[in-house]
Amino acid sequence: MNPFADDPARLDQLAALLASPVPRTPPPDLMRRVQGAAASLWLMAFGAFAAAFSLVFVVLFFPTNLPGELRLRGADTRTLPGRIVQVEPTNLFINETCVYAYGFTFSASATPVEDRCYTTGLRWQPGDTVTVRYLVDSPHTACPEGARLSETGMAGLFVLFFPLGGLGVVVGTWVVRRRAQRMLIEGTVAEVRVREVTATKMRVNNRTVYRIVTERCDTLGAAPQVQRHSDFALVRLAQERKASGQPMYVLVDPRNPKRALWIERF
Repeated sequence: MNPFADDPARLDQLAALLASPVPRTPPPDLMRRVQGAAASLWLMAFGAFAAAFSLVFVVLFFPTNLPGELRLRGADTRTLPGRIVQVEPTNLFINETCVYAYGFTFSASATPVEDRCYTTGLRWQPGDTVTVRYLVDSPHTACPEGARLSETGMAGLFVLFFPLGGLGVVVGTWVVRRRAQRMLIEGTVAEVRVREVTATKMRVNNRTVYRIVTERCDTLGAAPQVQRHSDFALVRLAQERKASGQPMYVLVDPRNPKRALWIERF
């Protein structure tokens, strides 16, 4: 459905916008509609909330001792016999297996070193002898072979996925909205005809994705452009223009001619 059909004021607004030189100064309400259609601010808010909330899990499960573990895999290490002095289960389970904490001790100098390590599943009992690997320049960075310094180990890095994913949504939403704004301000006016509107088997948010083929009327020999959309209003507009044969105006991204803003949809 063409939103301008029964609204002469919006039609005049569109005509004035397309006739104005680049960079354009679009009306604020039109800018909001275009950016909102590109990516909602609610999506950005959701991404920010998800990133902030997931930081709780980062604090709880991120392996803060991972740098020490990686250093213990290097060359500047030595081993000494040590002894397990304490064993207790933690509240953490990995693949339904309990993670156990161990207090251990060994002597790298005149003063015995006491520290803590972890394994997934029970491995030792109090009094067991273990081989402790430690840093030559920092004996307090030590761990029995077969154990780790953090409860989660390398698997704990997985918790970074959630805040990074939320941050990705925020950045992605900002980029899409910024691109829509740029196209509205700097886009090249083009006249196109809709040649094909075909439903595909793909669905986004439970909406069918349509393959829409357009062809420029103002450029001889221009190759047809193929876009895929699931927005109902845009698809309906494309279907109407294909049925009537009436061309329409779009704003083409000067940085990517294959990308167009269907300004008449707003």
